[in-house]
Amino acid sequence: KSFSIIKKVAPWFFHEMQEILSKIVPFGISKGSHNSCSYPTIIGVIYASYPVECDEPEIAVLEALIHEYNHNKIHLIMRVDQLILNDKQTIYYSPYRPDARHIQGIYLWLHAMVATYYVTLLCLKEWIITKESQFFRKTIGYILKNQLSINTLKRYWKFTSLWTELFEDMLGVHELSLDILKSIDIDK
Repeated sequence: KSFSIIKKVAPWFFHEMQEILSKIVPFGISKGSHNSCSYPTIIGVIYASYPVECDEPEIAVLEALIHEYNHNKIHLIMRVDQLILNDKQTIYYSPYRPDARHIQGIYLWLHAMVATYYVTLLCLKEWIITKESQFFRKTIGYILKNQLSINTLKRYWKFTSLWTELFEDMLGVHELSLDILKSIDIDK
C-alpha cells in the first residue's frame, strides 16, 4: 500500500525508486513507528520493520522506504565521488540526533529527510493524511530540523561541485515543502 501511495502522489519518485531498489527485507515489528536501515555496501536493499499500534502504518512504512531509498542513492553516488572535503576530526551537533557527528552525517540525514517529508506533505495535499495525523505533526518538526541542518551545512560544509549541485536540489525540494505548508491553513 505504501508504494501505491508514493506512486499516486509522486510518480516520478516511484519510478526512480524502481530503478535502484531490488529488495525489501522485513525484520519483525515495532510499536508506534518503523525501524529501518540500509547499508552502503548493499545498494538496492532496505531493511524495515512493520509498525503496529500505529494509526497509519502505511505512512510509517512510506517514511521508511523514502528515507532508506535516499540513503541508497547517496551511497551509490559516494562510490564514484567524494562527499566531504571537511576535516574528518571536526564534529557538529545535529538536530536529528543527540550525539555530535561528522558533518557528512548531517548531510546524509538531511538528504533523506527533505525527500521524506516532501512526499508526506504531498500525501496531505491529496487527503491521504490529515492535519490531525501524527505524521503531519512529525513532518512539521522535521521541516524545522531540516532548516537547522541547512543552516549548519551552509555555514560549515566544504562542497565538491557535484555535491553543491545536489545540495541546491535539496534546497529546492525543501522550498517546495515550505510552499505546501504556506498553502494550507494549519489552524483549521
